[in-house]
Amino acid sequence: MTMQKDMMGRAVRDSFAKLDPRVQIQNPVMFLVWLSAVMTSVLAVASIFGVQDAGVPTYYVVAIAVILWLTDLFSNFAEALAEGRGKAQADSLRAAKKDVEAHRIESVEDKEHFTVVSGTELTRGDLVIVRAGEQIPGDGDVIEGAASVDESAITGESVPVEKGVGDRVTGATVSTRGWIAVDARAVGDDTTLAGIIRLVDEATSSKAPIERMADKIAGVFVPVVIAIAAVTFATWLALTGDVATALTHAISILVISCPCALGLATPTAIMVGTGRGAANGILIKSAEALETACRVDTVVLDKTGTVTAGSPRVTDVMPAAGA
Repeated sequence: MTMQKDMMGRAVRDSFAKLDPRVQIQNPVMFLVWLSAVMTSVLAVASIFGVQDAGVPTYYVVAIAVILWLTDLFSNFAEALAEGRGKAQADSLRAAKKDVEAHRIESVEDKEHFTVVSGTELTRGDLVIVRAGEQIPGDGDVIEGAASVDESAITGESVPVEKGVGDRVTGATVSTRGWIAVDARAVGDDTTLAGIIRLVDEATSSKAPIERMADKIAGVFVPVVIAIAAVTFATWLALTGDVATALTHAISILVISCPCALGLATPTAIMVGTGRGAANGILIKSAEALETACRVDTVVLDKTGTVTAGSPRVTDVMPAAGA
């Protein structure tokens, strides 16, 4: 619960920080919302203090400004929250990837004599001994011994897997019984877990295909709307000589054309999708994967352990006949 509150707090702070025009201009849709909110706010303040008559009741202008700012803030909040959840998932994976001590040996024949080193000091081709209760420091092949390995951190499988000579083991998994000598084939940032962490990090910054398409459309639509608003302002100013009237018509063009739904739909969908996934222990590879998931009609599972709670419990008591 505390972590959720911290994540929400950071998302709120980030949503205000993203009001910076240098950030807003990176998203054409939300830049148009931001520009409309700024101009409407200027008109509202001028109307409140009697500097300019907006031509409509002041509370109309204030209400529009508030709605636009809330739209911008919510879009920023949804995006920041989705990023925060992705980072939290990556952090939980990094916790599994924590640096551990490794028992490096010179040869299998001399396995009784080992040197304790940090897992980050291992290189490809090093031989290590992993005993019961120890974490495997990197991906590799078993060259001697046998052990039961808990691979739940990688596969979600709660039942330990038996490993013997010739089997592949993965870094960050834990030996629960027995011992094995491992020939390290991937260490550090080359391990399977490090690759998963990179995918999660990339997923937080990736865009769904529909969002990229919206950005392309907005890249043309937004400049056209701003140009029309500018022409409208200049035309009304030339015809009436009244700045307030010209500004009101220019703002009307911006507000009416403002694609608020386009700016809110994708961040909201990603926020909900990543949130539901995180709650169920599902890592989203990318925004594209999240979008295409709606077309999935068949899910193939290789083990029951990946879809169970991971710990057995009594569900029914059935007495034997005659008992």
